Amino acid sequence: MTLLFFAFVNASTAFVKGLNFKVQEAVVQQKALQKDLLKKKTEFLDHVPALVTALLYFAYVQTSS
Repeated sequence: MTLLFFAFVNASTAFVKGLNFKVQEAVVQQKALQKDLLKKKTEFLDHVPALVTALLYFAYVQTSS
């Protein structure tokens, strides 16, 4: 009976360790995705002044014709 109990404890410990590994893996993946999203957002915001200038110029050309 004691051997069965220790086998159960061992299996439970292995399950919890595996689950903990999966959670840590998901956290690392989420951080990588957030970093990538921040990079893309920054790249987009770097182009906004040029886009606004182009739109204003286009509007000016359309209204002055």
